[in-house]
Amino acid sequence: MKLIYILLSIILCSSIVSCKQGKKSVIQVEEIEKQDATSVNREIIKEPFVPNAVINFEYTKKVIIRDWKGNELGFMQNNGEEEDYISLNIKKDSLQFFYVKAIAEISKKNIEGWLKKSNYIGTYARNYEEGQSLNLYEEPNNESKIKSIVKEWIPDFYTITKFNNNWVFVKMSYEGKDYSGWLEPKMQCPNSYTTCN
Repeated sequence: MKLIYILLSIILCSSIVSCKQGKKSVIQVEEIEKQDATSVNREIIKEPFVPNAVINFEYTKKVIIRDWKGNELGFMQNNGEEEDYISLNIKKDSLQFFYVKAIAEISKKNIEGWLKKSNYIGTYARNYEEGQSLNLYEEPNNESKIKSIVKEWIPDFYTITKFNNNWVFVKMSYEGKDYSGWLEPKMQCPNSYTTCN
């Protein structure tokens, strides 16, 4: 009788453990499914497009976008007749290329890849207030030395040659004087249509 009681206890105990383990497995599967659903939702949610550069609206030739091997993925092109101009979100910088997402502002055609650096990639400045100067820095931060000072608002195009954490290194010539340096994000106006207020 004692032997039967011990056997029943062992069987009962092992079934309780396996039930608990089984319940735990079901809970783990449900957690994994929740995580998978969350990761899928994260992929569906797209970042808003925030430009930090433009293709000069006067440049009307094709702008070739390439993959990391140099193969052509496609092209973008300013359309002056329909005023459909290309804006860029520069994400990475290499010696000769920017990694960008490019979008045509009206048709919303877009492409992402590597764009060869050129003088048609740039921005405008937003030092609009009378007497407001524009500081261009030696390094991409406000604590570094000032490399150039633009003493008044100049509506000309500033060519971007480097990118670092939303700062852009720009070059521009105006009335025989050359300006260059790092332009802070709040003083950039990457807009081909209007001034930035």
